[in-house]
Amino acid sequence: MKHFLVFLILSLVAAFPMMGDDNSSTRNISLEKRAKGIVEKGQRAPLRLDIEVTCDASTRTVEVVADESLEGEVFILFDGATVDYSPVINSAFYIPEASGQYTIEIEGSAWIATGVLPL
Repeated sequence: MKHFLVFLILSLVAAFPMMGDDNSSTRNISLEKRAKGIVEKGQRAPLRLDIEVTCDASTRTVEVVADESLEGEVFILFDGATVDYSPVINSAFYIPEASGQYTIEIEGSAWIATGVLPL
């Protein structure tokens, strides 16, 4: 009987997903991070940078948050042309341009992080 109750509870939890912001258009953007000027030969450990990029397609906003010790510039690109720019990493952008795939490029002195923004 005890196993049946545990099974029943686990089944209910799996059947009814937790109530949350399921209809939200906000997403975290994954970034590809690499060191500048180094040609990769073989397997290398991935570059660790604490940068989080969130994109809200409904309001067309992009927010970049990083540790205050990281210094760099942020570029928002569309078809290779710069749409917006910030000289600091911690910044927010509003993109009123055409819909499509934008690219975000965050450039530090020794590294570059890039990602795709689906707007």
